[in-house]
Parts: sequence; C-alpha cells; structure tokens
Amino acid sequence: MNVRTPPRPDAPPAPDPSRHPRVRRLVVSLPDRLPVILGVVGVVCLLAILANVFEPLVVVPAAAVGVAALWRFGPEPLRTTRSAFLSSVVVLVLAVAWIAANVRYASEYVVVNRDPGFLTLQAIWLRTHSFSEIPAGSAAAVMKAVGAAHAGMDAFDLRHGYLYAQGNKMLPGLLAAEGWLGGVRAILAGNLLIGGVGIVTVFATARRLVGDWWAVLPAVALAGSLPFLAFTRAGYTEPLAMVFTLAGMTAALSALRSLRRSQFLLTGALLGTAAASRIDGTLGVLAVFAAIGMVALATLDPGTRATLRAGLLWIAAPAIPLALLGIWDVREKSPVYLAEQHTNVESLLLLTLLALAIALAATSGAGFARPRAFVARHRPGTARAVALVFALTMAVLVSRPWWLVERNLHAGTSVVSDMAHLQASLGLPVDPQRSYDELSLSWIAWYFGWTVVVLGIVGLVLMARRAIADRDPRLGAFTAFVMVGSMYYLVRVNITPDQIWAVRRLVPLTIPGFLIATAWALSRVPTARSSARAVLVAALTVAVAVFPVLTWNGLAGRVELRGRYEQALSACAALDHAGVHHVVWIHSSPFHYLATLRVICDVDVVEFVSPPTASQLAAVRAAWGPAPVAVMTFDVGMVPWTARPATPVETTVSPEMARRLTGRPTTVTWTTSALWFGMLTDAGTVTPSR
Repeated sequence: MNVRTPPRPDAPPAPDPSRHPRVRRLVVSLPDRLPVILGVVGVVCLLAILANVFEPLVVVPAAAVGVAALWRFGPEPLRTTRSAFLSSVVVLVLAVAWIAANVRYASEYVVVNRDPGFLTLQAIWLRTHSFSEIPAGSAAAVMKAVGAAHAGMDAFDLRHGYLYAQGNKMLPGLLAAEGWLGGVRAILAGNLLIGGVGIVTVFATARRLVGDWWAVLPAVALAGSLPFLAFTRAGYTEPLAMVFTLAGMTAALSALRSLRRSQFLLTGALLGTAAASRIDGTLGVLAVFAAIGMVALATLDPGTRATLRAGLLWIAAPAIPLALLGIWDVREKSPVYLAEQHTNVESLLLLTLLALAIALAATSGAGFARPRAFVARHRPGTARAVALVFALTMAVLVSRPWWLVERNLHAGTSVVSDMAHLQASLGLPVDPQRSYDELSLSWIAWYFGWTVVVLGIVGLVLMARRAIADRDPRLGAFTAFVMVGSMYYLVRVNITPDQIWAVRRLVPLTIPGFLIATAWALSRVPTARSSARAVLVAALTVAVAVFPVLTWNGLAGRVELRGRYEQALSACAALDHAGVHHVVWIHSSPFHYLATLRVICDVDVVEFVSPPTASQLAAVRAAWGPAPVAVMTFDVGMVPWTARPATPVETTVSPEMARRLTGRPTTVTWTTSALWFGMLTDAGTVTPSR
C-alpha cells in the first residue's frame, strides 16, 4: 500500500494574518523546541563531566552555542492557528504554574536509600567540582587498617580511592547546573523544571495526533498524578527520559509526514539522548526502529520505502553513538553499576541492532513482496486481524492478576528479604520471591483510573486498525512505538515492586502513551448529532483529568524526607565547631549516611554497619593519627560512651509515603532521627560533645 496521510494539524504553516505573527509562531513552536534545548544542555553537561571539565565557564558557553546552532532544528512547524496558539499558551502557563506550585514541596533526598539520594548527592558534589569522582581521602587507608570500617557504601562504590556514584550523569549534571544559579535548594527542586518540560512535551506529541485542545487533556492528567509529582519533586531520571522519548516520537511523526532527512536525524538525536540519560533508555531507539520497520513493511511504493530505509540509517547515525555514550558514561563514572547491569545492557543493545537490521530488511522488495501485496489486497481484514491480536494481547495483560502470580525475584538477594519483611508488616502472605509483575497495568489504574486503562487500550487498538485501513503511517508508528517500548516492563517490571517506587518504570513511555491514546479515543467519538454521546465524552474527559488528583490522599501536600537537608547542615555545623575533618558514622537508620557527610560536610568518613567494639574504634583512632576524630550516629545505644550524652545535636521528624504492594500509597510513615555526636578517644570510647 502507498503511504497516505490525511490532513492533520501539523501541515506546513499557512500565512498568519494576525498581529505579531513571529511571537505567535514562537509560542506555537516552544513545546517542540524546549525538549531540543534541554537535550543540547544535557549532552553538553554529560560531555563536560566525562572530560572532567564540568564548570560554568565551559558548560554555559558550549550550551549557548549548541542551542543557537540547533535553534531551527525541530519538528516540522505547525500552522499558527488561533487554537494552536491558545492551546500552547494554556499548556505553557500550566507548566510554569505547576513548577511554581510544587517548588515548596521539593523532597529532601540527601540520604542514600534509593535513587533520588545518590543522584541528588552527586549533583550537590558537581555543583562545586569539575569531576564526578569523590575522593574518599584518608578514609580509604582507615578501611584497609580496620576491616569492619567501610569507606564506600550503597550506591557509592569505592574504587582506587574514589567514590563512584551509581548511574548515568546527565541528570546530576543538569541539576548541578541549576545549583550554580540557586544553590543546593535549586538542586533539590531542580527536577521540577524538567517535569515542566515533560508536561509540555506530552502536549507536543499529542497535538500531532489528536489536535490542539484534546492534546491538553493528557498533559493535565499527567501533571496532576501522584507518580509524576513524586518523581519530579526528587532526583529521579524517569521524567528526563520521558521528555526525550516523547520528543523523539514527535520528531518521528514529523519525519513520517515530511520524509525529510533533518526530521529523521532529529528523531535519532532525541531518542539517543534518552538512551544517554538512563541505562535502559535505548528502549526508545529499539521501539522507533520497530515502528518505522512496520510502516515500511506495509508500504508499496519503492521510492517511499527507499526513503524510509535512508531514514532508518539517519536515525541510527546519532542514536547509536549517543546510546554508546551513555554506556561509556557508566563504564567510566559508575563501573560497578555497569558490571551489575552488564547482561541487561548488552542484551538491550543487541536487540536494538537486531531491530534495525530487521527494519532495514523490511524496506527491501525481496522477501516481503508477498506479505506486502497481501496486506494491500486485504486491507480491511488485515486491519481487523491486527486490532484483534492487539486487543487479545492487552486483555491477557489486564487479566493476569486473576490467574497468575509472578515470582521473578532471585532467592538470596536483599530484595527478597526486604519483600518478606514488607509483606509481613502489611499483613500479606509471606511470599518473598513474588515480583508482582502481573499487576503492571493495574498500577496505571491505581493512579489514573480504569478509564485510562480501558480507553488507552481501545485507543491503541483502534489506532492499529486505522493505521492499516486508512494507510496512516503515523498512527501505525505511534501504536508500534508505544507497544514495543512498553511491553518489556509491562510483562516483567524488573524492579522492587513496592509502590510508589515501582510505577516509575512506566513513566518514560507507557503512562504518557496510554494518556495520549485515551485522548485520541475520546476525540474520535462523534458527538455532533447525539447529546447522550456528548455527555458521555464530557464525563469521561473530566474523569481522566480529575481522577489522578483524587488519588492524592493528602500525600501531595507533604515534603518527602522534610528536614533531612537541615539535619545534614546541623551535622556539618557541629563538625565545623569542633574543628573535625574525620568522622566515624555508626549505621542505625533506614539509609546510609557516609555519602551525605562526605558530600555536604566535606569530611573524610568511615561507616560501621553494625555496632563497633571499643577495640575497633581504637584501631580507627590509631589509623587516623593525631587528628581529632568524631563519632556520629542516629542510635545512642550503639556507641561506647564515656558518659551517656544528655541531648542530641538535632532531632528530625520526616515523612515518607508508606510502602504498599497491592495498592497505591494512602498513608505516611514518620521517621524520627536524633543526631548524636562525640569525640573518639585513644581507648576507643566516645566522649559526648554536649
């Protein structure tokens, strides 16, 4: 079949008779431009970190030059219609207001328990350093002398005297750059700026499929959802990956309409940047190869197939090197993490290259002529068959909780013991290897409602049918992109399965993909001659927009780990007052504190994960020489005091969403931590400082 695209809102721009046409064109183009600008700055930050020259004098001019050079490098411009302008204004204002409203709720993850902690601490370090490696200093020698003392801990691996923070460095670099302007507080709230761009990007992708005003719906639903609030108020990488993944999809839709080389290059650049931002970001590159390959498979015209073949290569030209840059990033800056994820990274990269090879083969005439001709002759039947397969696949995924219990957690790991403890505390049957993968689509329903799940599936199924029946390659590409890019995590989430933590796997593509498909399904319901249908569509639209807010249960109005940054500053002040640069931390809390003290207080730290004996502490004291050594802990009973201290340095009561396994969070867990401080004697006892 020949590629045919019906007139859509992204046709070439028509003359704009209104006043201030340049301003209006700029406003309409901003939702497409903002992800490109963010991508340029992100890649510049990453390259500067890899080159150990992460400084304002390097990053700011390079980013400015990059943005200026690529200012016109964006998707095909839309018509500057009244609706395009007004809807763009609405979403841009929504994004700015959303950022402003959420700044006061920025989390204080400056402790190492999960991703936000180590990514935030890495950003705080980079704010004042040109390199990402954190010297362990004299603590490394103490660790060699005293085996029970650790100079590196979870997510901060010690290697050759340096601490290597886990994960890719693009997000910490972007947050640190914000910290140059606003200090540590700007770092803590910095992901909200990326989240604001994410809201706009969802709108930018949706409007090329559903029109200007319907595109506002998925942006509003996402902005008000508890997962998006939680993952943008702290330093998670998923919102950043979402921006580049959806922007890449927008560019791909533009490329399939215009068939221009620049659009294919932009697609590859944006999806490659997503791959450089997260270790699993290459899923978007794989998905776009599969999507365009499917379009090529159904295209009869040899000239169009040849253009698509070239387009695939133009996508690969920036995407593959950027994906390899992301792997190089973790190889150089987080080698232990790469070693742990080596099998997954290698498999994903090989699958991506295989998808490219198959897609290129699909653009050839040989071998695919008969199936291509069959589809052309039996287009309505093929469309129904493909839609049926899609529908049955999604029905199986939705129904899994009724007949399947997934157990994919590996015995003997810390995750299994954590699951057993959590299940027992929640009153659930103890089944520690249960991974809860069968609930993946239910997770979307918990936060967005079954309306979004059902309408999202209906939208994707009908998109697949219309793509073939109406020969619309963009609908086919979008459906394939969302399905291929989502299926890996929908089938096996591959994460500790507690909420709200686990649903972050679905943020980069699956959740926005379902929201856009929901808007598409609603937009296709004919309402002009039926008031009943109009009322139904209006009710469903309100449900999609409002339901996410109804899931807050008061959680959206709290600051996760409130007071933890001030607590760290109190620890630093106590150490400064005592003139101490060497610290023993005795672990007694849900998180490790070594990296917090090392980064925020700039002191050398060793940590004991169990109560040390006086002889072990005496050995630490001897290994550190004549310099004063402090002992700090959250548990007064773990320290061999010379006399029990009367008062702690500081006491913090901080909230965190309570963990759940079979539903969304509904309550808060409060943790009280009193910071105790004393000076280590030669005998291995500790003299209270207060």
